[in-house]
Amino acid sequence: MFSFLALILFALLGRSVHAGPLTSIAHDTSLSLPVSELNVADVHVVTTSTRGGLSPDATASVDPGSQIAICGQVNCQECSILNLGDSPVDECTSVGQFVSTAFIDPTPPTFNLSIATQFCGQEVLIPERNVCFNVNGAFFAFVIHA
Repeated sequence: MFSFLALILFALLGRSVHAGPLTSIAHDTSLSLPVSELNVADVHVVTTSTRGGLSPDATASVDPGSQIAICGQVNCQECSILNLGDSPVDECTSVGQFVSTAFIDPTPPTFNLSIATQFCGQEVLIPERNVCFNVNGAFFAFVIHA
């Protein structure tokens, strides 16, 4: 019954969920970045209408050096660093629960990155690159937006 309800939820949201393997660059890494809080109530929530009309089969120009840190502790401690170059565009990529994150991008931006609640019911745009955001464990996934 739960699986059926989850399928209906995904269909209504109009986006697919990706749970395949991601290219991990490092595990249990601590980052030395400026730290900020990312409170869902205080930031821009991404919806389908704010995605610029991106279709599910669109391709993005994801910078080869772009990464996301998914961290088990606040202030970007105990992080897994994932390469975004192989990640699908406009799909919810499930990575498990995390309490802090950073969008690491050494080049000028060519795409946006959101973090999402479980089943991607709500997405929040990461407002800055190369900043660690504490997110209080409410997030489980990310979405790349071209």
